[in-house]
Order: sequence, then structure tokens, then C-alpha cells
Amino acid sequence: MPLMPGPDDPLTASDLPSISRATGYHNKAFSLYMKKHHTYLCYAFALIAMAATAPACKKDHQTAEQRTVQYQLYTAKDFSNEHDTITFTLVIRAGNNALFDSVLAPMRVSDIPDKAHQLVFRKPVPPGHEQTDLVVGFLYTIKDVGMSWYLDSCKAGQTLKIVDYNFQ
Repeated sequence: MPLMPGPDDPLTASDLPSISRATGYHNKAFSLYMKKHHTYLCYAFALIAMAATAPACKKDHQTAEQRTVQYQLYTAKDFSNEHDTITFTLVIRAGNNALFDSVLAPMRVSDIPDKAHQLVFRKPVPPGHEQTDLVVGFLYTIKDVGMSWYLDSCKAGQTLKIVDYNFQ
């Protein structure tokens, strides 16, 4: 191969280091390479830019409003002397199907906050259940005592359900 390729000689990326080492004309070789492949590189960069921005341009054509369940947990009672461990689980059910259940960190009964410091959790209902009657609420277990629950209904089409639980 000659030290410098002619205008009709193919130039590959592997030729660039050898040209640079042999002659020191790296800039000239790179310039020739860019002239030959400029159009292809422009197309490649344009395609990459379009692919990167395409997801950001998608519009949400969903007309139904997202259903949300808001859980509020507090107590109005003084449990300061109750040191038993209690574990709450947030639930959303459609019939016998559990759509959502999430266990909160165990706490002492005495640590359940008052209304001013209530625990609040918002959970969207999974898609496809906009017109389904739901059972929502709290399950709880007190260590060495037992299990109980506070459940409520969320009617089909209801977009916001607030489960306000004053633990007694």
C-alpha cells in the first residue's frame, strides 16, 4: 500500500493509524476519510438523534383518568403504653385477585402517629381496572395477639378513593 492513498483508493479505519505512524499525515488522511464518508455519517447521526428523541414525542391519548387509592393511617387514642409490634399491609383487590399488597415496616403500637402526623400513601390502581369494583384497605397483625383488617369498597369508575383509618 502506498504511503498516501489516491483519490480513488479505498481508505478504511484500519489504514488511519498506519498512515499516521508512517508519514505523520494523520490530519490529511482523516480529512480524506471524512470527505468520502460525510454523507453517511450525517445520516447515521440524524438516525441516532431521531431514535433518541422519538420516545419523548409520544403523546398519551388515554382519556380515562388514572384511579388512585390514598391510604391514611393514624390514631386518636393514646397507645403510649402499648409496646406490641404491629405490621400493616396496604391492599387493593378485585374479587379474589390481589392487584396490590404492600407490607409496611413493623412498628410498635405506641408509634402509630396522631392525625396531624398521619402516614399517607398514594397508590395508582393497575391499568385495566377502571370499571371494576375494588376492595381496598389495611390488614394488620399484632405480634402474639392476632390479625385483623379495615376494608372499604371503591366503586367502578371512582377515580380517587381515600381510605382514612383511625386505628383503635
